Amino acid sequence: MPLRKCKECGNQVSTTAKACPQCGAQLKVGGSCSGCLGLGFLVFIGVAIYMTLTNDTEVEGQDSAESVENYPPASDEPSIDKNWLYSHSPYTMGKGVVHLAQATSENTVSFKFPYTGFQRASLILRSHPKHGKDVIFKIQKGQLLYQSYEASPIQIRFDEAEGVTFQAVGGDDLGSTTIFIKDYHRFVGKMLKAENVRISPTVYEEGHPIFEFDVSNFSESQYLQKE
Repeated sequence: MPLRKCKECGNQVSTTAKACPQCGAQLKVGGSCSGCLGLGFLVFIGVAIYMTLTNDTEVEGQDSAESVENYPPASDEPSIDKNWLYSHSPYTMGKGVVHLAQATSENTVSFKFPYTGFQRASLILRSHPKHGKDVIFKIQKGQLLYQSYEASPIQIRFDEAEGVTFQAVGGDDLGSTTIFIKDYHRFVGKMLKAENVRISPTVYEEGHPIFEFDVSNFSESQYLQKE
């Protein structure tokens, strides 16, 4: 049993005693322990405040770093003209500017497992200092059946005219969600005269789903902005 000294007579007294049995002096029950608890509580509060301040500093530092890394300069921020998104960024491996115009499909599709869930497709026009001009079609998930080394047909319909066949190839990265539609000038020439474009690619185990794009507001001047 823990003991303590009586302040009046110096006799050893239990910490739970309310009075000294030797001299009768009144004692505080658990006085020494309560002091320890109080000190411990103050230490706990101090540590908690320190950890909070430290964590806040680290988060602010990470946010600042991510802002610098992930966001382009103001001149590279995309502009939106209704359903088209335009962006212009310097070609970092040489001279010139990469120009992009992107539209999102009006409709959605849902594939079988493991690609279930509604998704839209993207139609992208790209003018690149090194790679030239491209028509790019992209889905969010799934397997487009196009090889990088061999062109395969893809059906495209402009407004209510008969569908026409273009050729498309996969990317050099062997990805399955992006393809390049060949004959850029033929495609853009027909698109400029249309308000609606339907693209029907070949998708693994999904046949030929149709994605519809409203291209009526396309602006060639915004897309190929002068450098």
